Amino acid sequence: MDDYQKMFHETRAEQMKLWRELAQDIFKEDVKNVQTIIDIDRIVEILNEVGENKALNHTFMPSGGGLDLEGSSLSSEPGRIELRFSDYGAHIVEPVSLTFNPIGEDPEWWYYRINTKSFEPCGIYNERENSQEENINETFKSSRDKEIEELSNYYGEEVVEISPKNYIDREHWNTGYYGYDENGYENRLPSNSRLITRMFNGGDFVIFSKYSTYNRTTGTYDARHNKVNDEVFRSAINNVVKKLSK
Repeated sequence: MDDYQKMFHETRAEQMKLWRELAQDIFKEDVKNVQTIIDIDRIVEILNEVGENKALNHTFMPSGGGLDLEGSSLSSEPGRIELRFSDYGAHIVEPVSLTFNPIGEDPEWWYYRINTKSFEPCGIYNERENSQEENINETFKSSRDKEIEELSNYYGEEVVEISPKNYIDREHWNTGYYGYDENGYENRLPSNSRLITRMFNGGDFVIFSKYSTYNRTTGTYDARHNKVNDEVFRSAINNVVKKLSK
């Protein structure tokens, strides 16, 4: 075994230990049982513990791919929360439940599932489409409108938040300006402006250890978890664990 492999195995062993301890800290004596949380404040607390812990995570998105969760907070939009991912801004979702699934004895198969539901788009891109006659016909849509439509169908809508629940088109993030003041000068974006992705399509996330076999298997990035319900996915993971134990 070369030095890289040795270091990797040592790090992985330590991460599995931390992943187990994280769950034990959160759920205490109930760590061996499936836990379902529906209280939104408790969901935020747990996601913060997961995102800020030394036990590294990887979160698989409902649209495919994955990002490392850094934390969570209540959204300014009632009934919704923000998920924070490094360098990707905040993602607003409307949670239904958070489930902890301790499958088997090996913590690398213990995962968290966030179930979310769909909600209404903020409307700024609909207004854009409705104001442009060429959008009536697919043939005459601008490349910008096609991009917005494609991204919205896949991820949700990326917008710039200039104040709580006050959103403007994403393109203003690149220019640094939006609209005009009473003197006809462009308004500079407020210093506290930020990018927000409103995941209004809903869908589910799963969070595994960053060093888990699930994360190291490239095929799992196809959002397979979001194509089945909790029970079916849990059963599939359980079957994998059973096969590995033989």
